[in-house]
Amino acid sequence: MKNRYFNENVLPVLLRVRSWRLVGSVSADSHSVALPRHCRWMLTHQHAHPYAEALIALEGTTVYGLDNRIYPCRPGTVLVFEPGQAHDNGYPPWTPAIAHLWISFMQDKAMARLIVSRQGRIHARGNIHCLVDLDHAGLWRQGTSSAFRAGLPVELIRLRLLAALAEVVATLVEEGYRDTAGDPQHRFQREKIEAICRHIRETGGADARLNHLAQIAGYSKFNFLRLFQRHAGQSIHAYVNQARLRKVEALLARGLALKAIAAELGFSCPAAFSRWYRPFRKKA
Repeated sequence: MKNRYFNENVLPVLLRVRSWRLVGSVSADSHSVALPRHCRWMLTHQHAHPYAEALIALEGTTVYGLDNRIYPCRPGTVLVFEPGQAHDNGYPPWTPAIAHLWISFMQDKAMARLIVSRQGRIHARGNIHCLVDLDHAGLWRQGTSSAFRAGLPVELIRLRLLAALAEVVATLVEEGYRDTAGDPQHRFQREKIEAICRHIRETGGADARLNHLAQIAGYSKFNFLRLFQRHAGQSIHAYVNQARLRKVEALLARGLALKAIAAELGFSCPAAFSRWYRPFRKKA
């Protein structure tokens, strides 16, 4: 039986959980390597965001940067990025042929997308029409919670992370075998946009860049803008500004200075925050 999302070459990688090599702040089953060219590229191509992500290497051999270290990334390598943890932003132009499964843990949903590199060009495939409900994946939240991890054996934390990630992967693979005839496509799109909207509201629009949100959702920027307008009822720009203003009001009520608020909202500096905030202060 053919799987809609994963071919016969990558399915064994996903299903053989025991062979996964976990790399993250808690546990590293692989040693970091020294690659000067990638180090230089990393200086201007790192980012962090307020939600967790995981990368599962399916095809090809390359490297990937996490916390200013470079790790081998070959089939079966699983990199876990905790909220706020710096890692590579994209792939360098010399990336060989690879296929990576990316999973973003946003609010109560897990969103998946395939990133493929062929002949030096990176393509994002948003064909995985499956949102995994995380209501029962408390293992993931526990595994990435510093409060939960305090004093526990590394082996236990590693097991928690792998178990939670395996649950999500199993759901994605199983969905690939399911007959989707008659499934309402708009419901899937709406639920994905709603999860992103909740994330924007909760974070006050921190790191809510159009290209990044579109990438997470698995759409082109044009299609993401169209779907967001349809399901949220307003543009992404207006929605982010609204979420930021509400966050600013809440933080001002707590007595925070504008400099601290700028950092909380993810602005590069207080001056950038002031430029954004000035028109709204005039209206008030």
